[in-house]
Amino acid sequence: MRRLKYVLIAASLLTCVIGCRRDDAILIPDNDADVVIENDTNDIINDDSVQDDTDVNVDDNYSTDKDSESKIAIDLSGFGDYSEKWIVDKTKEILISEDMEVEFVDWVDADKTCLQIAIAYKEMPEDRWTKHEEDYFVFKDDIKTLKVNYDFEHPGFEHPVWDAPTFISHFEDVNFDGVDEIIIHVGMNGFSGMQTYSAYEYKDGEYVYFSAFDNHIYSYKIDKANETIICKRTSGDSQNILYTTVFKYENGDYVEIEETASGIYDDFSEIPLYMGFDYDKVDTKGLSKKTIDLFAPCAIYLEDGSDTANGDTLISYYASDNYGFWDFIFYFPFESNENVELVHSYDADVPYWTEQWRIEYEEWEYFLREVIKENNVEKIRNKLPNECDRERNVFYNSDDNCIYREVGAINWRDQHAYVREVKREGDAYIITYDLFDDFSPIDAPYSIVEVTIAEADNKYGFSLVGVDKIKLFDLWGYYRSTEE
Repeated sequence: MRRLKYVLIAASLLTCVIGCRRDDAILIPDNDADVVIENDTNDIINDDSVQDDTDVNVDDNYSTDKDSESKIAIDLSGFGDYSEKWIVDKTKEILISEDMEVEFVDWVDADKTCLQIAIAYKEMPEDRWTKHEEDYFVFKDDIKTLKVNYDFEHPGFEHPVWDAPTFISHFEDVNFDGVDEIIIHVGMNGFSGMQTYSAYEYKDGEYVYFSAFDNHIYSYKIDKANETIICKRTSGDSQNILYTTVFKYENGDYVEIEETASGIYDDFSEIPLYMGFDYDKVDTKGLSKKTIDLFAPCAIYLEDGSDTANGDTLISYYASDNYGFWDFIFYFPFESNENVELVHSYDADVPYWTEQWRIEYEEWEYFLREVIKENNVEKIRNKLPNECDRERNVFYNSDDNCIYREVGAINWRDQHAYVREVKREGDAYIITYDLFDDFSPIDAPYSIVEVTIAEADNKYGFSLVGVDKIKLFDLWGYYRSTEE
């Protein structure tokens, strides 16, 4: 959706006159369905529309686009089976601009009662760092469809988007009222390493913007026993101090009840073990560094419990975790693979230039079939875009029958896997990786993962058997464990 421009001078004057913030949500009744449209700092404001605690009615088929723009229905056919009647009924009226498309579709909960539909521009806007524009949340129950807009121009205002947002959402009760809120990851805020989120709480049959959560909570962990939220951040300058802040939800807002500061490594009882570990002295049981590096992306990007026995690891991953799938397909066939060719590096004189690699489709297909045991390679290729987008992308070029990987000048979160231990059981090898993240200021692994591979009759010598995450550190909210 092409976002409406904000009349800054008029808004400033009105803010001074009214003396209070405007509503966070606008109820949009439609003849067929009700939708909550989340307002942001780019919406047009006029004397009739700015009213405190007053609903504003707009009849525009779930959209605030200009009437002159052409609109199209969303198409979910390439993202899995979403043919249930309630999904069809609730999504058929969603209209988007012709220059947009569905970016990903994913269930918010394991019970499949809420579906997130992400919308993005087809081409990268010149003044943006992501194609993502908005999200729709449709519910199986009698709950109004929620539409969420974001502020890409004014970080720190309502609905801000920060560095490396994923827009992945989940349900979680963060105000301890027994009802789950919708939590959306909107990026990392500054040098303090804070993972930030937007939240929406349930009220009277609809989800509305939960500003208290946005204003206070970051990189969090829920303490259910004490009904508090624990947030952690580092000092923004030297990053050698860890701040732990405890919040209590009282009278509609989060109140800080405690804050402590400690050395950055004091919070990890096992840190001395990691800090003193020499990865160069690992007994690899004869596995070459090339083989260990080849399977490292499996540790970082594949789901816990992934198993290649059924031959549908990737196509199933695409259906269950669209974002994770793209991470994996971006890295795995291209890392430590001698059949990958560097096409060109960055050119500082060319705007939005990218660094690109390519691999012939036949080799890419062979690699996925033989190493990952995937039987649905053609279906996966058909899900790839067919052109570059100047950002972070994997696409198929039919002109030379190659699969391309490109990285834009923004750079992206870089994660590393270092081998901690290798065990051998018959023809199988169990490689234990420590995972590190460049965006975390802590020099310690955020996760430990076992990747099992087996000797195979292919040119790479091995194939993947399975992936198991054996430990997940919970210092940062983005990596928090779901285990009690």
